[in-house]
Parts: sequence; structure tokens; C-alpha cells
Amino acid sequence: MIHPITAILHHEIAFQAAGRNPKSIIDIGGVGKLKSFIDCKITDANKKKGYDGTNLKFPNNSFDLAVSVATLEHVDNQQKFIDESIRVAKIAAIHWFPYGQPAVEVENFKKRFSTYSHPCKIPTNIDRQYRTPFISVSEHLLLLATLYEEINCEETYNFVDQHGYKNYGTLMIVNK
Repeated sequence: MIHPITAILHHEIAFQAAGRNPKSIIDIGGVGKLKSFIDCKITDANKKKGYDGTNLKFPNNSFDLAVSVATLEHVDNQQKFIDESIRVAKIAAIHWFPYGQPAVEVENFKKRFSTYSHPCKIPTNIDRQYRTPFISVSEHLLLLATLYEEINCEETYNFVDQHGYKNYGTLMIVNK
């Protein structure tokens, strides 16, 4: 079973990818979930398989698309990660990640809960011309509350009342 947050993100990545008719995709940080959403050759390039998203051992334009879902925020050199994805893609690089000050505020809020540990380095300075908001603070926190009982509380609902309309994540598409 795939969690609703993950399903929403993968569905949108697959939707964006399908419009570009790819035959091959490198899913940087991927662990096999994208295969349920799009039918083409997918290479999961994650650390467990020996891949470094900032130094991919593939020639330029090796894949039609390079994608990542909730990976960039776990990378130290985020610009190098983006540059590498663009380098190995023939058609486009498509990424979803939490972005900006609202996402920083959400991650700081989540640190209050001992059962939830998911350290992130939220990007705050990625070029705006390539980004479209996708997933609000309320969508993120309320869906997360379905996973973690401790987060399903009044404090979370109060935070959502104050910040829920803000954007938590962004979809970045760089066409080549």
C-alpha cells in the first residue's frame, strides 16, 4: 500500500512525465514507487543501489526524463543535484520538493513530535521560473496526521488553521 501523500506526488510526477512520452526515466532517490504510476523503463537511482544524485555515472542525455520525489531536501549540494538531473535528461527534469519559508516552518513544527523524525534541509533559493506550487501546508500536515497518531492533535489543527493556505511544496520542471 502507498500512503496518500506519496500517491499524490507520484501521480503528479507521472502525469507531467506522461505528457512528454518518455521511453526511459531515471528516478533519482527512487525506490520503485513510480513504476506503479507510469509505464516505461525506470531506473531507480538511490544510495542503497550505489548512486549519488550529485554525481550520476551516466553520459549526458542518457534518459528521456530525470525525476525525483521528495529527495532534494535530503541532499547537501542541491544545485549540483538539479544540474546533474538536467545533464542526464534528454527532454526534461521534473522534481517535487518542500520549498521556502512555509516548509521551513512546517519542518520546525514537526520537530515537536518525538515519533516523527525526518530531517530535511529545505531549499529556499531555487530559481522561481521553473517552479509551480504543489501541495499546501494543510494537505501535507493533515495527510501526515493519518500516519502519525501523535501529530493528529489540536496543536496540528491550530497550526493548519494559521498556515494551511500556504504552499508547502513545489513542482520544478526544467524542459531542455
